[in-house]
Amino acid sequence: MNKYSRFSKFIVIGVVNTIVDLSILNFILLIIPFKTAYIFFVARSFSFIVATLGSYLLNKHIVFSDRNREYNKKQFLSFVSLNSVSFIINIILSTYAFVLLAPLFITYPHLHSTVSSLFGPVIVSLLNYFLYHKVIFK
Repeated sequence: MNKYSRFSKFIVIGVVNTIVDLSILNFILLIIPFKTAYIFFVARSFSFIVATLGSYLLNKHIVFSDRNREYNKKQFLSFVSLNSVSFIINIILSTYAFVLLAPLFITYPHLHSTVSSLFGPVIVSLLNYFLYHKVIFK
């Protein structure tokens, strides 16, 4: 598969996972009224973890066409380890953006959480693509 096709699939799957991530986040924030960065942090963490599990399956089978359909513990643990680092970066950036952007979104709190949540994925996606390709799904 050529590198542009693979990267295009990675972007599409990333967009799908981001939609899943943000949908879960906003659903949680609808049922649990949030007023603090802590509640946002917990909801954002849960939505990120669910989206990461979907990301593993889609990247493994579609983007990097891993022919081994069997569960590979080492590969999965490597993926989870990499995404744990991405998770920390993502959550820190998103929570920091949440706090900084709060004054701009007083009347639209759910838009606030969505916009804040986009900062992390944009930054870590390029790093993840390179490491998935060279390390995880080599």
